[in-house]
This record gives sequence, C-alpha cells and structure tokens, in this order.
Amino acid sequence: MATYPIWKDTGVSIPHGYLYRVSGGTDEFGNSGVFFQGRAVSPTGSGNVTVYWNRICAARMKYGAPTPFTSGLSLCCQPQSFSIDRSVDGSSWTNVSTDTFLPDWSYQATPGGIYKGARINDHFHPRMVLFYTATGQSTQDCWIERNGSRGTVYAGITVPSAGGTIVYNLQSATPPFEAAGIGSYAWRTPVECATHALYYRNAFGGWDSFLIEGSVTESTDPTRWMRKTDAPNNTTPLPRMEHNYVSQIVRRWSCETGWMKDSESAQMWHLLESNDVWIHDFAKDLILPVVIDEGYQFKDRRNQGRKMVKYTIACHLATDRIRM
Repeated sequence: MATYPIWKDTGVSIPHGYLYRVSGGTDEFGNSGVFFQGRAVSPTGSGNVTVYWNRICAARMKYGAPTPFTSGLSLCCQPQSFSIDRSVDGSSWTNVSTDTFLPDWSYQATPGGIYKGARINDHFHPRMVLFYTATGQSTQDCWIERNGSRGTVYAGITVPSAGGTIVYNLQSATPPFEAAGIGSYAWRTPVECATHALYYRNAFGGWDSFLIEGSVTESTDPTRWMRKTDAPNNTTPLPRMEHNYVSQIVRRWSCETGWMKDSESAQMWHLLESNDVWIHDFAKDLILPVVIDEGYQFKDRRNQGRKMVKYTIACHLATDRIRM
C-alpha cells in the first residue's frame, strides 16, 4: 500500500479485455463499496492497458467543510483508501492495488504530512475560527495567551490515524487575549476592528482561515420575474399594473484585504483558487458558503511598482434564495 496525492496520475496495468472495478472511500452520502466498473480495451487489441485510477477515485473523495464550525474534531478531508481489482469474466476478482489518496490538489511534487503550512498570515479576531489539519494521528491543545500567560481552552484534542481537522472557535475563549493557537501553531497578530473572515479548503486538502482587515461591502443582485395587468388608473392610490411575482436573490460581498507582504501574497492562490469557501460575518454571527468570483492577478512588490499589495476579493452566496 502506498500514499499518493489525488492529483498525481497513478497507473495500474490491466490486460486487454479484462474487467476492472474500483471500491473504497466514502461519498458525501455515506456510501461505500464498489462504485466503478469498466473494461480495459487496448487500441491494438492485445497487451496491457494503463488505467490511471486516481482520476476515478477523485470523484469519490470526501472533501466537505467542518460545519457547523464549532470547536472540536472534524473528520472532513481525510485521506481515503481505495482498491482496484481485475477479472476475466466478473465471476472472481484479483486485487491489483490498494492505495491511499490524499485530498491534495496542489500539483506539487512533495505533499506534506501536515496541511497547516498553507495559511496566509497569523492575523486573528476574537470571534474567528482557527483550523489545524493533519494527515495522521496528532494530539493538540487549543490555547490563548493573556498578559504573557498561556491558558488551555480545550485540552488534548486527538486527530485519529486516518487524519482530520481540529476546529477552534475563538468565541469559546473569553477576550481580551493577545494570541491564540493550536499546539505549536500560533496566531499572534490580533485585529479587533475586522468585521469578516474567510474560511477555505487549501490546495493541500486542509482548512485555513483568512481575516479580512479592510472594508467589506455587502450588496444584493436580484433577478425579477414580472407580469403586467390592466386596471383603471382613476383610483387613489393608483393601482399596481406591474407585478413582481418572484425574485431570485444573489447576495454579494466585496472584501478588501489589508496590506500584504510578498510572502503572504504568495499564499493567496490557496484561497483564490479554492472551490470550498465560507464567509463569516462577526456582527451577525453568520457563516455562509460563497463562491469566489472572477480571475485574479497574483501580486508582489515587483509587479506593483515596489509597493505593498492588497486584493479585492469578490464573492457571492452559494445558496439560492427566492422571494415570492
């Protein structure tokens, strides 16, 4: 058994004409077992066919978010084991390979055992949620520092050998405090004037948080379905002739980051390219799923005229809303 990132093509050799099936993993509905069956067909009609079965397993990987973002252990984004078997006619099967795939879409040659190295900076707000994702067994304390003294808020949260994410909601701690952390992983730059944060699955498969230190503008973009009726306009008040019978509402946010160093900007691809992002409104205490809009230029001091950089991140609510 070997371990591979899910992005890396991992091939097995199947003789021409043989059936093959793939089993393992757990989908978002909790289903397991055999989920794919095919036949190896060579263009030459003989020999072996290389089946890159990581591409089959990718659709079965359980990604997900550690909702409802409460403190504790989440088993989202675990590495998962899969098996591929072959058979001449489907009556009996022989195992070809059994391997573990990491939920890693970084396209980097050497995946780390700890996903935590993808965060942008160590800035935090006392209502923020912090994350620590590990591929193997790990036991960590969640802590805060107040007046130079460290106190444990949650002791001994253990990630199992199959991996998982420690979720630390700082609302569990009593402010004020000048630092917080999970094990040796610390956040030491408090920004109490911030109003929002973004939580996202990084390219290595773990979870990170990013504090929005600039302004956040929330807007709505309704699509309205209308009908018109006829009515005499000799009444007071005037009658309604145009009726908005249903509206589809898209809520949008424009998020201005704070000024960033090149080392921080270099990690922005984990957020901007993520397909699992949530926005946290501290005042409303709402955490909502969003989709990042548009494409972005990656910035550094050289391509920005020797200036520090910032981003404007546009996103919209990933949940349909209608009003009738």
